This record gives sequence, C-alpha cells and structure tokens, in this order.
Amino acid sequence: MRYGVISDVHANLEALDAVCRQLDAAHVERVICLGDTVGYHAHPNECVARVRERCDVVLAGNHDRAAAGTLDPIEFPFVARHAIAWTRDVLDPAHAAYLAGLPWFDVLDRTTSLVHGALVPTPNDLLHISSPQRIEANLAALARRTERLCWFGHTHKPVVHTWLAGRIASQLGIASVELVGETRYLVNPGSVGQPRDGDPRAACAIFDDGRIQFLRVEFDVSATRRAADAAGLLLRPSAVRRSFEVARSRWLDAVSLARRARARL
Repeated sequence: MRYGVISDVHANLEALDAVCRQLDAAHVERVICLGDTVGYHAHPNECVARVRERCDVVLAGNHDRAAAGTLDPIEFPFVARHAIAWTRDVLDPAHAAYLAGLPWFDVLDRTTSLVHGALVPTPNDLLHISSPQRIEANLAALARRTERLCWFGHTHKPVVHTWLAGRIASQLGIASVELVGETRYLVNPGSVGQPRDGDPRAACAIFDDGRIQFLRVEFDVSATRRAADAAGLLLRPSAVRRSFEVARSRWLDAVSLARRARARL
C-alpha cells in the first residue's frame, strides 16, 4: 500500500492544494491526515472539505477540537486563541460536528499506529514529542506495542525517532528512511500549513513498502498571508500583551507541574 501522510494543515488552502497535487502525481493510494486541519489561517471550511474528500483516515488535533468547541483553548498562546475565536465564528456547523467526532489516536494496521500529539501518558493531542525525555518515553511506549511505526504530528517538524534494544536516535532533515528489523519508529511528516523547521515549503511524506520519503512542496505563501491578513489573523500582541503572555505561560507551566506532581502521589 502506497500512502501519503499529512499533518497540521491549519486552514492553509494554498499549501494543502499544492500538497494534494504532489501526492496525486506520486500516485498514492490512500492519504492519512494526522490532525489540526484548522487554526491559524483563513480557509478552515475549504480545508475541512478537502480533507474530508481526499483523506481516508483523519485524526483530530487540539486546534480542531478547540474550533469544534470540545476543548477549551485557555492554554493556547495569544495568536492561536485569536485564530480559534475567528474560526469558531466562520466554521460551518457540519464541519464543526465532523471535527468534534474525530479521534486523536488510531491504529492503521498491525504495523502502524497514528497519533496527533503523543502516546504517553496516554494517546493524546496536547503533548509535543520534542524534548529528550518525551522522545524516550514515547519510544518506550511504542516498544511495548505491536506496531513498529507510529506517525505523529503537532510539532510541525519532519523528524524520525528510532528505538532498538534501548538505543535511541533522532534524524532531522533527511530525505528518506528504510524501516528495518525490530526497530521502532516515531515519524513526523512535518506541517503542511505552518512549517517550523526553517523551511517555508509545505511538508508531507509518502510511505511505501517499508520506505518513507519526505517531501517539500512550494506553494503561494503570499496568497496565504494576504488571506490571513484580510481575516485579521496576522494580529500580533502589543508589548504589554507579550509581557502578559510570558507571565501567563509561566503560570500555566507551574499549574501543569503541580498537576503532574499530584498525579504521582
């Protein structure tokens, strides 16, 4: 089975259409979306419609749930909260209901699972697999499962994390990887709509016969920015707001640490 994997579209229609054309040219048989179809950009309805039409398996991301009203975006940063408020106002009720009903974890087949955020402490759409501690914990969780490959999103960066007999390795910026032996793989295809690895091109991946190929796709960035600007989504916080956001973030981190400490008691 030859399939394409996309994630974190974030209502960027120009990027999504460019990626879909690339996957069509590559003759993929199925398309998997790892969540966050909406948020940040100005075409949530069009992007949800495309994903519903084009993708065989779709997960919910935290922005999807926030836009659908099933997650309080209180812990989102200012720009993300502003975009969610705008998205809620314009999102078609049928699309909102669709997003609200999506899972954030799924098992594709006996070898492959899918998650938007992370596998631990339970599969979720909120935690980033980014720090060394979280990478290790998630690879250990995958090693206890029957699947050898887990696709994840949320970090907006294409990466491969591997585990074999307790040895962990990570690879960024690679063109492809071959799945071999008993190795476990955590793989992020990167973000379609909002890459965060220094490369402005849309990111996606193709998986076929044990080989993962990472792709970067040009799209009309200026058109995306014009649409976001027209919708008021490029608003940036004032200096006072930025100071408040920093203090707020530190407070939320402290609350999160306290919750985890209580959970261990």
